[in-house]
Amino acid sequence: MDVMLSPQTRKLIEDRMRRGGYDSADAVVRAGLSTLDQQESLGDFAPGEMQRLLLEGKHSGPPLDGEEVLGELAELRRRATLGRSE
Repeated sequence: MDVMLSPQTRKLIEDRMRRGGYDSADAVVRAGLSTLDQQESLGDFAPGEMQRLLLEGKHSGPPLDGEEVLGELAELRRRATLGRSE
């Protein structure tokens, strides 16, 4: 497949290769596509937003036990249901 790239895009690819980590234009494009796939599979987050949210969660306090939280939610739902039937 032949791909036509604008001079700006060529420069971006060349800059990435020059900085290291990529030995070819193909590797740069594959990395970009991989990042795009991750963004699409994780949701519609702005660049850096997912990382910011993860750090915010990490610093928000001790982790909660998932089973305990689900049990508390089930109990709240049970109480709400009982309150409506009275």
